Amino acid sequence: MGAVTYPNQEVINFMNANFIPLKFDSTRDQKRFNEFNAQWTPTIIIYDQDRKEHYRTTGYLSAEAFLSEMRLGLARMEYDLKRYNEAVKAYKNVVQAYPRTAAAAEALYFSGVCNYMATHDPSHLKETFTALNEKYPGSDWTRKAEVWS
Repeated sequence: MGAVTYPNQEVINFMNANFIPLKFDSTRDQKRFNEFNAQWTPTIIIYDQDRKEHYRTTGYLSAEAFLSEMRLGLARMEYDLKRYNEAVKAYKNVVQAYPRTAAAAEALYFSGVCNYMATHDPSHLKETFTALNEKYPGSDWTRKAEVWS
């Protein structure tokens, strides 16, 4: 990722605007690598200011996939903090900006969850299943949402 993804200007701008990135060399700092329970490289972890983990991804990602995963992580943080309206917006942003990435189906799923959590209206879940089934019929997230149909 150091050769392709990290030097991408959009990635640089997004990371600088949203995170305080830290990089550890697993060959030189095995103690820190273990402290973060990283099993493979690269491992990207999104923590909040209290060092609570909200999202983790492992392995190489293209710039587009990386940005979609980082936005998914920010949305997950909003969800974890029970800021459901903000989470819905963040999840929908992932779906709209990165519809062909693996993160999109997960984001659509959790946008439905957050809409339900904010309103307790189960129609959001059914609508989300319908959208998942139309846009991502083979996705695990669609399968997980089948109960909402």
